[in-house]
Amino acid sequence: MTTRSLRSRPRSRFQRWFRTMLIPAMLICFALALLSAGCAALDASAVGRTDRLQEAPFYKTYRRADGDPGVALMLPLRAEPAAASRLEPLRAAIDGYLQSQPCCRPTDAELPAGAPWLYVGSAEGENLPGEVPEMREDYEKYPPMIVYYARPKIDWRVAAADVAGREGASRIVVTQLDFVQYPKADKGFFGKKVVLGTHHENKVRFFSAIDKPIEVLQLSGAVLDAAGNELCAGAEGIVGSDSPFWVQVLEAGRDIDDELLERVLHEERREDVPGAPLAWQVAADQLLWNLLRRCS
Repeated sequence: MTTRSLRSRPRSRFQRWFRTMLIPAMLICFALALLSAGCAALDASAVGRTDRLQEAPFYKTYRRADGDPGVALMLPLRAEPAAASRLEPLRAAIDGYLQSQPCCRPTDAELPAGAPWLYVGSAEGENLPGEVPEMREDYEKYPPMIVYYARPKIDWRVAAADVAGREGASRIVVTQLDFVQYPKADKGFFGKKVVLGTHHENKVRFFSAIDKPIEVLQLSGAVLDAAGNELCAGAEGIVGSDSPFWVQVLEAGRDIDDELLERVLHEERREDVPGAPLAWQVAADQLLWNLLRRCS
């Protein structure tokens, strides 16, 4: 009796320890795993996401495409609704150029509302989406560049996937033309510049307010897989317009005017590129090359 009782005590202590310590720990680990899975599902179903960009080129890769990248479905170029009439001649020219690229298959299929939407620009731009959190750190002289990607609605995803399936495309390319604001950057000890994109920057006049951004005409885009999931997104600035110092001081601001848009359509060229092509053609080439390369 005594021997059996003594032998049973260690086992009882272990059982009590197991119940009081190990089982709760296991339950906590299980709960954390469920929470992690729930957060991942929540992120996947979120309306949009914001990412901080580093140096140019201004692109964000979300995931790589599975299997053979194949051909990409090129949807028509969209223009900023508030400036659609002003941008239409340029939008039509860029759209025709994009639709003719051998990497992509054009389509004129009608899709429902709810396409993905992009904001690539200054973290403190005037048209910054309201969902974007504060991204500038206290130590930063200039606000950073960010990309905000608003995911498409389910109806749009289903319709786009159907078109991609009929066309035999494994990726979907969406593009947009709009006005945004880019932050300035230092050029040497005393100069300033604005970085517009891949190997592309413009000098900013010496007397220019540090905290005032540069108005930029931008071509942006995103690549999605055939199911409508984002793969990568980014942008190329075509041209920037820096307001005179006195205008910046008075907070008046100045948009890119129609005269400059007309020059961009026919005259503004990239002299730093062999053959001096039009600036919007270089932006279109760089956008497609970067997007398709980064998601493959």
